[in-house]
Amino acid sequence: MAKRWLNECIKEHDMCQLHDTLIPKRLVYDGKVQSRAQDKDAILKWPPCAYMTLSYCWGPNGNPTVTTAANISSHFVEIPISALPRTIQDVIYVARSLDVQYLWVDAICIIQPNSSDTADWQEQAPLMGKIYSHSLCTIAASSAPHCDAGLFFRRIGATLPVHSCTIEDPSPRQHRSPIQLHPRLRNWYDVVDRGPLSSREWAMQERMLSTRILFWTGDGHHGLQWESKNKYAWEWNVYQGARKSGWETCEPPTTVEYVTAWWERSDSRSSPWADVVEAYSTTSLTNRSDKLAAIAGIARTIERATGEVYLSGVW
Repeated sequence: MAKRWLNECIKEHDMCQLHDTLIPKRLVYDGKVQSRAQDKDAILKWPPCAYMTLSYCWGPNGNPTVTTAANISSHFVEIPISALPRTIQDVIYVARSLDVQYLWVDAICIIQPNSSDTADWQEQAPLMGKIYSHSLCTIAASSAPHCDAGLFFRRIGATLPVHSCTIEDPSPRQHRSPIQLHPRLRNWYDVVDRGPLSSREWAMQERMLSTRILFWTGDGHHGLQWESKNKYAWEWNVYQGARKSGWETCEPPTTVEYVTAWWERSDSRSSPWADVVEAYSTTSLTNRSDKLAAIAGIARTIERATGEVYLSGVW
């Protein structure tokens, strides 16, 4: 199902087409038995390079497998898949199933900062918005509270109880119309928006800037869910239409298109940005120093779309 959604979007949805390319400084290469990091020079030998991104929670105990200045050379040679946290193992499996060999995962593709060396982080953090917006698809571990929880959860089952009854029309014709009833499922936005991932500060930018997202949820009824600029889809239903592109929605913004459309139609420049900041303020920061960095990609994208100038939280 995920492959069908992805292929349909790539082939048929004009709103979701990328008009330029970006190759990140490093990517994880899936070598089936083992993975390894690759730098941009190596990746350029095999263009074009389609890659996927991962949106996930590290969790309170952090990520046990990260790239550092001390181990980056060995990571370019080999990263045993068994040594990776469960969520990263699972996303490698998903990407492989979707015929994608390259992944961008923050813990592996950025040299993690320490007290004496933050150079790579300072260089790469401002680029994360572009990295997600140029990704073929983002895999979101919506229900995983930490990096060892994985993508896959027990499913309740695909069969819902259905009850039939007949309603008599009060009109003179006395027409009888059969209907079917089934239990009400949770709104799929609730499943995603109230999951552990939605509370992470960087996840809002990752969601707003991604062209396509596959959500893996722990809600046994909903399971796999899809969101792009052109379609919402989940295993029980499909909604075709632009993703939050107008005034009619009052939900927290999930795309930059929503914000810029409102921006262009609003007399007040502060209103759409205030909506973004309000939603962002409900998330949790692991590092307070990331407060501006984790929203900067959204701001820069709005800058390019509107021509406005953003400086440290002020337009």
